[in-house]
Amino acid sequence: MREHHADLTTARKYLRMRAYAGVLGQGLEFALLGPEHTDAVLRWRNDDAVVGSFRTATGLAREAHERFLGDYETNDRVDFVLVDTTCDVPVGVFYLTGLASCRPEIGKYIGEVRYRGRGIAKRATRALTAFAFEWLRLDELYAVTRVDNERNILLNEALGFLRCSTETHDGYAFLVMKRTRA
Repeated sequence: MREHHADLTTARKYLRMRAYAGVLGQGLEFALLGPEHTDAVLRWRNDDAVVGSFRTATGLAREAHERFLGDYETNDRVDFVLVDTTCDVPVGVFYLTGLASCRPEIGKYIGEVRYRGRGIAKRATRALTAFAFEWLRLDELYAVTRVDNERNILLNEALGFLRCSTETHDGYAFLVMKRTRA
């Protein structure tokens, strides 16, 4: 079983070394999710265009997010906020969950509307996938996406994820996709 503390230590080293910089491009950086991102995360997670992408059909309450951050060191996950450093604006969140499980998952969303459709999610997901395989040494990675989120399904396929199965959460159908370390 993996130790979450080791995963966070690895994530911090990855950030210090800026190992993702060549993939993301100039002006974009990853930061570990923290309290300073709360307002942006709440705005994004409660946006009608984003909220329907998650397994829960409701938005995110400030209290729930603050509890999540308070317990973060014990969670089995790593969350990065993508930041546009040219104007110090958080752009979206890219995360890995279930790191110690038999089904680690990758997730992502671009919260800031003006950054959508520019290839940023693809580059950031490519960097996060490389982090999962090369730094955390995961053997496989899963993406779980609502079946009606065609854009995200196509993005996952372009990054090498293959369709595996479907499952239901809160009455919504989700496609499970899998990628194996090369």
